[in-house]
Amino acid sequence: MNAFRHRFAWLVVLSAATAACAGRPVPHPAAASKPLAPEARKQAAKEYYEAVDAYMKEDYARSRELIASILAADPGNAEAIALRRRIQAIEKLSKSK
Repeated sequence: MNAFRHRFAWLVVLSAATAACAGRPVPHPAAASKPLAPEARKQAAKEYYEAVDAYMKEDYARSRELIASILAADPGNAEAIALRRRIQAIEKLSKSK
């Protein structure tokens, strides 16, 4: 069991280091392990689809608000994080023009 913990700790350190080198935010390990209640999961899914809809309509401010709400409840939500990165990339490109 001790060897397992040691290997797991190294995996966490290695994944955090890899994410940091790639410029990605490093999620807190406890954030991914906290299960959401079914109602909270449904609300997060609803907000995610609203955020995608706002993104498709180029309403990035509304999309960012919804993503912030999702990530407040579920910091490890990979879909919301990916959408946030897309919006950040678009906003960065539009500022450079």
